[in-house]
Amino acid sequence: MDIFDEIYAAAKDGFKKTEQAAEKLVDKGRINLEILRLERKLKKAYETLGMRVYNNNAAGVEEDKFILMKINEIDLIKEKIEKLKLDNEYVEYCEKCKNCGSYNAKEETVCRNCGADLTPFNKAVYSVEFDSDNK
Repeated sequence: MDIFDEIYAAAKDGFKKTEQAAEKLVDKGRINLEILRLERKLKKAYETLGMRVYNNNAAGVEEDKFILMKINEIDLIKEKIEKLKLDNEYVEYCEKCKNCGSYNAKEETVCRNCGADLTPFNKAVYSVEFDSDNK
C-alpha cells in the first residue's frame, strides 16, 4: 500500500466518522424536539385533568370516565417521554437499528424496539452496502 492509498483510507475513515457523529447530533436534536413536544402535551393534559377534577369536586360529582381517560393519556405520554430520554442516552454509545431507527446496546442481537436482527453478520452486510454506495 503506497502513501496515497494510506491517505485515502485515512480520509475515508475520517469522513465516515464525521458522518456518524453528525447523524448522532441530528438524532439527538430530533429526540429532544419530540421530548419537548410531548412535555407540552403532558402539561396540557395535566391542566385539563386538574380543571375537570376541580369542577367535579366543586359540583359534588364523582369521578367520571373522562378523568380515567386523561389519566391513561398522561401515563402513555410519560412512557413515551421516558423511552425518548433513554434513546437520547443511547445515541452516544449505541448502534442504530437499520429497520426502525431505535438505538440499541452494541452487544444486543435483537432490536429492543422492533425485534430486528442486529447480529454482527447483518452489521457487516450493512457496512458493505454503505461502502459500495459511496465509491
